[in-house]
Amino acid sequence: AEDICANRDQPPYDVSAMDGFALRSADLVRVPVSLVVIEDIKAGDMPTRTVQAGQCSRIMTGAPVPPGADVVIRVEDTENKSNEQVEIRYSAKPGNDIRPLGESMRKGQIILAAGTEITPGVIGVLATVKAAQMKAYRRPRLAILLSGNELEGLDEPFDPNKIPNSNSYALMAQCQALGIEPILLGIAHDDPKELAQFLLRGLEHDVVLVSGGT
Repeated sequence: AEDICANRDQPPYDVSAMDGFALRSADLVRVPVSLVVIEDIKAGDMPTRTVQAGQCSRIMTGAPVPPGADVVIRVEDTENKSNEQVEIRYSAKPGNDIRPLGESMRKGQIILAAGTEITPGVIGVLATVKAAQMKAYRRPRLAILLSGNELEGLDEPFDPNKIPNSNSYALMAQCQALGIEPILLGIAHDDPKELAQFLLRGLEHDVVLVSGGT
């Protein structure tokens, strides 16, 4: 029932989209090329070194890209020479396998507009922006009323001269399929006063569905 805005940039900085190595694209003019590994950066870590010419940082998916690096090469496209040296076998353009700051959402951006249905995916987005509470429309309150002397209730004894009340349950199931839990008011006989009493009870709800009407 209200617009929901992002409370931060997501991701909050350039992050690696792959497990691999963060380096300078300028070092990939000729490949393969051997680079010195200066740091290991895991998801949750912050880089402490700036990548210079001839250097790279070992990086995990979701970890921040270190200063100086403008490309990530996935580990499958490299070969470890030692703990401190790696061979990069393929070239790549700047931005390769990097998720840029704010790619998913920017701070202050409306990410869920009022009127959006709350689905499991939307719950995940609400948690992402720490929207623990928000205004929402309640589900409609709905009542179902059947009318007619000829009707036989589901809990009544079998009577070959009557018609089984099936509409109540078909309507109930259709409402439930929409996420609405209706109230079954029962069967009103063809009597104005009795019908009025049932309708008054039904009008306490947002919607009254009436089947019958002799």
